[in-house]
Amino acid sequence: MAGWISSKLKAAETLLHQASAALPPIDQQAAESLGKSSSASDLTALQQPSSSALLDAPAPRRPPPATPPPSLGLRIAARRHSQPPAPPPSAPRRSASAAADLSAQDQPGAEPAVAVEAKAEGDRRDREEAEKGGPSESGSGSGSGSDDDSDGSGSDDSEEERRREEERSRRRAERLAAMAARAIAEREEAVARLEGEKTSLEKLLAVREKEQAQEASELQTSMIETMEATEIEKQRHHSTRMEALVRLAELEVTNAELAKSLAREQWNLEVQVDQVAHLREEVDLKTFAQDKYKRKIAKIQKTSAPLVDEIESLRRLKLEDEIIDAEYTQTCDRIVSLKDKGFCPHIALRNNCSVL
Repeated sequence: MAGWISSKLKAAETLLHQASAALPPIDQQAAESLGKSSSASDLTALQQPSSSALLDAPAPRRPPPATPPPSLGLRIAARRHSQPPAPPPSAPRRSASAAADLSAQDQPGAEPAVAVEAKAEGDRRDREEAEKGGPSESGSGSGSGSDDDSDGSGSDDSEEERRREEERSRRRAERLAAMAARAIAEREEAVARLEGEKTSLEKLLAVREKEQAQEASELQTSMIETMEATEIEKQRHHSTRMEALVRLAELEVTNAELAKSLAREQWNLEVQVDQVAHLREEVDLKTFAQDKYKRKIAKIQKTSAPLVDEIESLRRLKLEDEIIDAEYTQTCDRIVSLKDKGFCPHIALRNNCSVL
């Protein structure tokens, strides 16, 4: 939006500079023609307040005509058909004026087409008046038939010609003054319109700049807040990560210690299992021997009286059985304590305990 407004302002300034650089010569010609007429003071008073506006005013854009104007040849042919045949001396004059009109239109700094056409129209009217007045004056001069009358008619003709020339000059000056005033008014309107557009565009540009400054400040504030929040989250994440790393290290150390203790307890458990298996074998052997001795004692008791040696041997066997039972009970207690600590005993040890 700001770029578009700036481009519009630059275009308006360019038009103003072009208008001040290229002034049309119609105002100068109007001033020169009005200097000889009675309305020169009015045109000077009209031009003085708008001289600064003319310096800054762009060239007015005239609306295109609804239909293209006829060419100069067609206009001259139409005038010749509509008018009575002119005397021979007037034909070169008309062609000269037409050539002058064409050359004036072809020149880049010449008067506009409207001024040329108005001038041609004025010349045509003057010629018509001169042609109408010529035959009557010539007829009256020929009817008098005296030299004094011809001198008087010649002076009257010169006076009438001078009066008509002054009238033509006055009308031409008035037309040029009206055209100059219209051109000045159009350019003043164009300058006022451009000034209004420039003012509105400057206001829009100021409002847009203010809005952009406010948006930039809000964006900068939100960016700063976002950066601060991001920094806080980053620090929090870093602290949480460090805590997690410390906790992980502690857990790894604890896990290593527990693994070492587990391996040690498993080794002790395996040693105890081996000892229990060895004791189980001894208990089986002693149980087998005890059964053998019991059968032998029962056989002896049936056959003869008990001997002292046999009684003593039975006593020793009984004492050994008590010792074995005590050791077995102690081993079972140790196995139970190991179970309470969280270690599973071997299946063979469990079977041995159930058998015992």
